[in-house]
Amino acid sequence: MKRRLVNAARGARMWWRVVRTGPVTVTVATWRGGVLTMPCPDWCAGHPGAAKPEHPADFAHESADIGLTVVTAKGTFEVLAVGIAQSPLRTRGTALPYMTCDLGTAGYVRFTPDEVRALADGLEQHAVFLRRFAADFEPIRAAAAEALRPPGIPPLAPLDGDL
Repeated sequence: MKRRLVNAARGARMWWRVVRTGPVTVTVATWRGGVLTMPCPDWCAGHPGAAKPEHPADFAHESADIGLTVVTAKGTFEVLAVGIAQSPLRTRGTALPYMTCDLGTAGYVRFTPDEVRALADGLEQHAVFLRRFAADFEPIRAAAAEALRPPGIPPLAPLDGDL
């Protein structure tokens, strides 16, 4: 389970910094009975699986995730949580830090900076669509409410229920 920060310092350039009093290292047991001690980057907020023995290549640093909080009548939800991860001892792929984004059913997906910018552009376009969709939906909902209005109820009287 990834750690999450909700609505943390929106717009702050150093949102990922963890408050520290000095250098931090982490020591984890490895699967052959040894231990591995690694320095943590400034953005590191935890190490998934550090409590159980693991292969050194599986060791990872993770930042806290920051998600978009959506408040609805059904509750508050967090979507599109983003963060940083790094597996510095990987022999295949990259050992460099990478960005992750929780895409819901697809789980966490790796992103490059350009892909994150493209995602942001797509979200801006979708926001425009959502505003138009809401405006187009209002008359549909109003027409349905009028069609379901019981006889004798004035046209401007609110209807009970979720209409």
